[in-house]
Amino acid sequence: MLTNPSNVSIPRFPEDNQLDSDRNWRTYKRECILALKARSLLQYIEGTIVRPLFQTTQTAAPATTTTSSTTATTTTSTTPTQTPIWSSTPLYEEWTTRDATATSIIITNVRDPVGVGIEDDKSAAEIWKFLINKYEKRVEQRIHLADTALRSHTYEPELTTMEDHEKKMKNLLRTLKDYGGTCSNPQFHLIVVASLLLDWKQDTRNVPGTSSKDAFTFLHSLYLEKQQEHESSERDEKRVKALLVSHNTTAAAVEPQQPGRNSDLVCSNCGKRGHTIHHCWVKGRGAEGEGPKNWRVQRPNHSNSNSNANTNSVNAASVVADPEPSQLFVLSADSMDMSLPW
Repeated sequence: MLTNPSNVSIPRFPEDNQLDSDRNWRTYKRECILALKARSLLQYIEGTIVRPLFQTTQTAAPATTTTSSTTATTTTSTTPTQTPIWSSTPLYEEWTTRDATATSIIITNVRDPVGVGIEDDKSAAEIWKFLINKYEKRVEQRIHLADTALRSHTYEPELTTMEDHEKKMKNLLRTLKDYGGTCSNPQFHLIVVASLLLDWKQDTRNVPGTSSKDAFTFLHSLYLEKQQEHESSERDEKRVKALLVSHNTTAAAVEPQQPGRNSDLVCSNCGKRGHTIHHCWVKGRGAEGEGPKNWRVQRPNHSNSNSNANTNSVNAASVVADPEPSQLFVLSADSMDMSLPW
């Protein structure tokens, strides 16, 4: 039986369970209650054991004993009896020691007692009431926000994998429970299925099992199937694009497209703009015979016969031994004009 509070150890919670903010208040609260209950000190934070009055050692009145030969006087002292640690009526010294033990359990498991605003000279019940008033109402709002975040989270297969989605959902569930919210495993199973996109609904109408583990096992398999379908579709698309490129390249090599007219090009054969000698329609050049049926070499304009004669003389003198076909054609036409009688 524990009657000496000095034998009671002060537990040290894991770091994640120590009070840091309203996020882990419920976890810290549960740890404190369990630790105090195991040491029979829970009533000290509840305030049901009030501080007793200071007690002193009482001295009883002297007792006189008379015999035939002598008379003896005896004085006795009354010492208060120690109470067990779970007693609701402890002595003053016992209450002080036990309340200090409860206070130590509360304060030593807070990461920043000064920042939280704890005054360590108060009783355990006063400190506990301060923490309740500080965090309980605020945590209710946190629970609502955490529950909303869990239920509204949506899986986006283009941005994340199913494994990352599972981690995200479990972290949201843990946050909800850290604040003190509740969500059973079957409820979490339904929330996980509801987090999928509409495109997945037809494949998730009959998800086996009722636990979240069953749901994620099924969804991982479904995710792998859809990934294989997507990769196969991408491969087919790449093949089609490659075939189109190959076909266009082959067609361009067999039947090259006619180049558009470029005003910067000047044919060295006929002197016209828009093409080169390789694409000239004049006989003997690169594009001979490819011109339209109504195409012919335009005859130059002459102002009068005298000027024509002078021009022809100059042209004849400038013709080289091996003239171009266009030059021969023009000279021949001019000679015919000169032979006319007018």
